[in-house]
Amino acid sequence: MGYKKNEALQVNYIALKKTTGLTDVKMRVYNTADVLINEYTMVEVAASSGDAALGLYRKSFTPTTDGQWRVRIESVINGDDISKIFEIGNFKLDDIETIVADIDGNVDQALLDIAAVKGVVDSTEGKVDQAILDVAAVKGVVDSTEGKVDQTILDVAAVKGVVDSTEGKVDQSLLDIAAVKGVVDNIDLQINAGGYIL
Repeated sequence: MGYKKNEALQVNYIALKKTTGLTDVKMRVYNTADVLINEYTMVEVAASSGDAALGLYRKSFTPTTDGQWRVRIESVINGDDISKIFEIGNFKLDDIETIVADIDGNVDQALLDIAAVKGVVDSTEGKVDQAILDVAAVKGVVDSTEGKVDQTILDVAAVKGVVDSTEGKVDQSLLDIAAVKGVVDNIDLQINAGGYIL
């Protein structure tokens, strides 16, 4: 809140524990250079009839320049010691308009930033959609490849069946050859048994 210079400024203070009957509540006033210029004894405000006492003390001072004025309130008896800054000076309409214009500018920039972020999000969504399509295409290729692999496995199984059949025939042929060899060896023994003149 802004206060005007050269106009009385009323200071209200509620003592610690809302203590009443204090006579040593002092208010020291410091100017904009933080130099002590006055010291006052604050006066207790009597409660209205039938109301409980508030421990409220009051005093006024008149600031003479614009800027920050400080008051320090103390009570040795009650242990109070507190300070407060008062802003002195009138706000001009031009100052308010400047502040509002700055706020409007910040809002406009924020809207532009939001629009830029939305553009990035929209672009990202488009890329995500394309990535999903690409994944679907890759999956199609994988599915097709899996089908070809399955067919290859079937073909390999068929070839293995032919090989197994051929191995069976080769084994039979070896048995047949062994049988023929046995016959030949028997004939050879008969021929070479001796007892004949060449």
